[in-house]
Amino acid sequence: MHSEHKLLVVTVLAVLVAAAASAEDKPPAPASGPSTKLELTRLEQEILDRTNAERKRAGLPAFEAHPTLMKLARDHSATMGRLDQLGHELEGKSFDKRIKESGYRFTGAGENVAKGQATAEQVLDSWMKSAGHKANILNARFTRIGIGFAASKSGSPYYTQVFAPPE
Repeated sequence: MHSEHKLLVVTVLAVLVAAAASAEDKPPAPASGPSTKLELTRLEQEILDRTNAERKRAGLPAFEAHPTLMKLARDHSATMGRLDQLGHELEGKSFDKRIKESGYRFTGAGENVAKGQATAEQVLDSWMKSAGHKANILNARFTRIGIGFAASKSGSPYYTQVFAPPE
């Protein structure tokens, strides 16, 4: 096999593997009806489980994934991935503006963002080593959460957590 052909085969396989990996972490199709259960990707569920394990160690109740907060987190991760930029304010929209526009009625809220960690374990470890991020995770007032993940075209992973008390 010529070296050019080998490179093409390897490149095609890498693209297929990357597409399959990102497909399993894409948000599921929205559920319909008021009584349907919110679906999380495997990665979102692992982040939720690890976040709730930290809360349990601190004697706090587990977070409940909330549809509006999930959409906020997923959308913000997608924006960070599309722009390949980490931030709480992108394209002129701050976290405050985004949550107000969502219609979620809140008396306080928080957001964690991260870039570059390869696994749920790594991103939670990173957040727990940061005082501000850890404070959001362990805030007793926050009982609802949204989680989002997206990758940039170059493959950089972006994560978002949105926290709020009940409406």
